[in-house]
Amino acid sequence: MLARGKGLIMQTVTAIVEIRNASSFDAIVRNYETPSDTDGDKGKVVRGAKPKTIKIWVPWCSTPETDFSKHRVTVDLNGPTGLVRRFTIWQSDVGGRSDDRVHVSIQTEPTPRRRLSTESTV
Repeated sequence: MLARGKGLIMQTVTAIVEIRNASSFDAIVRNYETPSDTDGDKGKVVRGAKPKTIKIWVPWCSTPETDFSKHRVTVDLNGPTGLVRRFTIWQSDVGGRSDDRVHVSIQTEPTPRRRLSTESTV
C-alpha cells in the first residue's frame, strides 16, 4: 500500500507463473529486482519445450527515471549470432491515476514507444 495525500492506494502485485516459448529462438529471462528467481538455468526457456513453471513477481517501478534499471524483468531471444529481440516487463501506475498496469515493451527504457500490453493479466 502507498499513502498518497489522505487516502490509501492499494498496489496489486502480479506474478509470472508460467512461460511458454513459441518463438524460433531460445530465451533467457532475467529478474533484475530478484536475480535469484532467474539465476542459472532457472531463467533459460528452450524453444519448443513444454511450458516452464516459474514464479517471478513483476517488479513495481514507481520512479522510472531512477529505479528502472533495478525494477524490471527482461526476456532475451537469442539466435545463433546473438540477441534477436529483448522484451522488458515492469509494473507501474499509469499517469498517476492509481491505475496500476503490467507493461511489456520491445524497448528497454521505462517509457516505451511501442507498448505491447498494459493489462494486469498478461
